[in-house]
Amino acid sequence: MPTPKKYKETYPQLLIDTLSAGDGMAEFCSEASIAACTFYDWLKKYKEFDAAYGIARMKGLAWWERKAKGNLDNPKFNGFIWSRVMRNRHPDVYTDKGRRIEVKRLKGLLAKNPKATLDERADAIMHELADGEITVEEADKAISVIRSHAEIKKVTELEQMVEDITEALKKDGRL
Repeated sequence: MPTPKKYKETYPQLLIDTLSAGDGMAEFCSEASIAACTFYDWLKKYKEFDAAYGIARMKGLAWWERKAKGNLDNPKFNGFIWSRVMRNRHPDVYTDKGRRIEVKRLKGLLAKNPKATLDERADAIMHELADGEITVEEADKAISVIRSHAEIKKVTELEQMVEDITEALKKDGRL
């Protein structure tokens, strides 16, 4: 059985550097030649390592968010896969359980122009996404709600038109 790896003072910085580059805990463990259980033991045992892990996680999160932000206009960018990766890497930040999506720009747009087009509404959502105010998953949900609302409105308008035509035909005695 191999002997446990000795903790080095250089590991907190290595952890920050590794996660800042978008890599995860497994990559750090590989670089330090340790098992995951050793990593978790060090988090409990060494306060500076635990503090470095908190910083490293945020730097890693920022790296991944910059990647998404830089690829919003790229047609090959797969937002669904990115959001799944983020939900797995950062479940404390990227989760949709019980979170209310607030799109401030959309709110402002609708306050100024309640009849804003679907494209104008989607643009407001995409700006919020680009600014990091909402996640890709939240933007997708918000746009989906807008599309559904537009479809419901169309169907309602068509139903009203059919009702109006039916009434007019009844008055003319053609129905």
